[in-house]
Parts: sequence; structure tokens; C-alpha cells
Amino acid sequence: MVARPAFAQYLIDSIRSAPDEVVLELVVNYLQQMGGQPGAAMATFVTPASVMPSAELTQAVTKRTSRARVAREATRASDRRRTRTSRADRQAQIREVQRFVDERDTGVSRGEVAEALDLPPAVAAQALKTLAADGVLHRAGERRFTRYGRTKTIAEAASRDAQA
Repeated sequence: MVARPAFAQYLIDSIRSAPDEVVLELVVNYLQQMGGQPGAAMATFVTPASVMPSAELTQAVTKRTSRARVAREATRASDRRRTRTSRADRQAQIREVQRFVDERDTGVSRGEVAEALDLPPAVAAQALKTLAADGVLHRAGERRFTRYGRTKTIAEAASRDAQA
């Protein structure tokens, strides 16, 4: 395999993914610039009229967007690329979750925390698990009946209520 510079590989990939009409138009334009007329071999493939209008050619060539741009332009959270959260941001999220749970007289579920604090469910779950592992919060119940609270009594009561 030949090692190529990144830009050369990008050009190759762009040409390979371009529609046939675009590639043909590019070759015809290049040959016309080099010698004024396409060679005899090209005469059988080229019609007197342009294969594709210039505006359509420009649009087709520029239509392909990079993967990075697609990731930036994603509209749904599930379409976005994952980014690392800084340690300070993670600690702030954990403190925010702890404050939310401490303010409640009843136990809370992961979904309630995520919705109230506008966090992704996975982030809320990780923060709750961290706080429970550190002994700051108490956990009771399993799976969809899991509830967290300031005290073990609050968490257990919330889990029982969720099952009822």
C-alpha cells in the first residue's frame, strides 16, 4: 500500500465518491485546458454539449461534507460525537446531583435527576453511583425500582412506593 499525504488521500476519496458525471466533466475540462480539445480517444465519449452545467458541477463537488462537519451539525444528542468531560465539570455535575437529592424529602430515580437537571441519563446514573459508592447517598431497589435518597429509610420507602 502506498503511503500518501492526507490531502492526496482526501482528493482520491472525493473522486471515488463523486457521481460519474462529475468525474467525466472534470476530466473533459482538464483535457480542454491542457490542449484545447480532448484527445482522439476522448472524442468518442465527449459530446459537443457540456455533460453537466457548471453550477451543478460546483454543487456536486462541494456537496460532500467532512465527517467532522456532520458531527458538528448533528441535531439530536444521539448523533453527536462524544466528547470528554473535564474533571472539574464532572465534579460540578456530581455536586449538582447531590444538592438535588438532598433537597428532596422523597427518594429520586435516575430519570427524575436527569430530567430535572437536564443531564444525559448516563451522566446522571454515573453521578448517582459515585455518590452512593462514596456513602453520601443511599440506594435501594433494583433496575427500574432503584431509588436514591439522603438516608437509607428515604431510599427504601421510595423504592417500595415505586413497586406499588
